[in-house]
Amino acid sequence: MDIIAVVALILSLSSLGWQCFTWWHSQARIEIQVSKGKIVDGLGNSDNKEKLFIKVINHGDKDIIIHQIFMKHKENGFLYLQEPIAKLEARNCHTVFRNLEYISDAKVPYEVFVVDATGKKYASKPISSE
Repeated sequence: MDIIAVVALILSLSSLGWQCFTWWHSQARIEIQVSKGKIVDGLGNSDNKEKLFIKVINHGDKDIIIHQIFMKHKENGFLYLQEPIAKLEARNCHTVFRNLEYISDAKVPYEVFVVDATGKKYASKPISSE
């Protein structure tokens, strides 16, 4: 009789663990990577303008709609980088870049935010513009 209780306990805990795992994976899990660099074509040519690259990665199993991408600085307020209506499919990424000269008023440090269609805001780690 005790063996049946132990097996039932193991099965019920396994079921609960699996339900938590599938629920966690069904949510949108967004990662924001920000870097600086230059765009170089296949021949090695570059426009020599430094750009800010923002890569939004959806690690979840659910598609999301990116509504806004913007930067924030405590003193300067908000600077909108893109106001797209872009669908970000599950397990995929979306990259945006802007010339740094257009965002030169963003002082250090700043953060990049992504807002989805539901209004949920995702933030990058604080970034230095230097």
